[in-house]
Amino acid sequence: IAVGRLHYPETAERVLAEGKADFIAIGRGLLSDPEWVNKVQGGRTDELVPCIGCHEGCLWQMIAGEPTSCSLNPSCGHETDRPIIALKKKRSLLIVGGGPAGIEAARVGAQRGFDVTLWEASGRLGGNLWPASKPQFKRDIADYVKYLEGLVCRLPIAVVLNKQACAGDVKSFGADHVILATGARMEPPPFEGSNVLSVIQVLNGMEPKGERILIMGGGVIGCETGVYLARMGRQVTLCARQDSDELDMDTVDHNNRFMLLKIIKDAGIRVMRATIPVGLENGGVVADQKGVQKKISMDSLVFAGRMFPDNDLGKSLGDMPNMISIGDCVKSGTIMDAVWGGFQAVREIAQ
Repeated sequence: IAVGRLHYPETAERVLAEGKADFIAIGRGLLSDPEWVNKVQGGRTDELVPCIGCHEGCLWQMIAGEPTSCSLNPSCGHETDRPIIALKKKRSLLIVGGGPAGIEAARVGAQRGFDVTLWEASGRLGGNLWPASKPQFKRDIADYVKYLEGLVCRLPIAVVLNKQACAGDVKSFGADHVILATGARMEPPPFEGSNVLSVIQVLNGMEPKGERILIMGGGVIGCETGVYLARMGRQVTLCARQDSDELDMDTVDHNNRFMLLKIIKDAGIRVMRATIPVGLENGGVVADQKGVQKKISMDSLVFAGRMFPDNDLGKSLGDMPNMISIGDCVKSGTIMDAVWGGFQAVREIAQ
């Protein structure tokens, strides 16, 4: 019996076909989707809720003394204390924002019997999951994006893309309940220049100039973007503000953190700890390293800054009744924070 990340149907089938195991055991994949076997057997693999390997809903919930659950399936382990109850009377629900929080809110709203409308400012659903899924080793997040796109197509909801909502739009729409899930945006780079980009811009497809790339920021997104560029053949230097062996990563799970550190090392990325770029000079960056000024040669600087809630719409609506803000537009967090926030917000609306 083989076990361990075998919830990818094609992988599980290949293990059996090649005689490497007689049986396949699935753990986390059944937490994210308890219908895994039925969906695979029925040829509905596109409907599988993927396990993204974060360990936040399963392992770390268990360590915290909570029921083992799943970041993408908040009902797991909470089937009796988090029921999704049908409405007694049909009502309308407007959701602004098509990221993981907004789509989960739409899913629960449709299941409860709301007339659901979802507005998304861009031309695609998924929000910041798109740049998050760009690195070659982020297949699980890419699978999640595909799942969400398919889910929305199957849900009985009205989706409007390229809808940049303002307060007047929301008020005139006249929904009984409004969910704001407008996400987060990265702070702007501290320097301006034709060779300065943010990691969001790079992961969304903009190419940094030249071969020598300096990543400013040693958090998770800076590290992942550094590996992404290094695997494309770029020479990457990573400047981390803090002086620690594990960089500035705030990854919840130790296993994922250690693996990312190994990937950084294997990619040949130069890591400069306790190093803060303070200015641009021709052909390089001036950085402060423990009080000493030094110049780092580079062709482009890629800024990995902090993510801040984007809740301008919520502020403009003020204390509008029956309105709830969820996900990153309240506090920048994890996928689990976004999904569980959307789930609870709509589940708890009175019948």
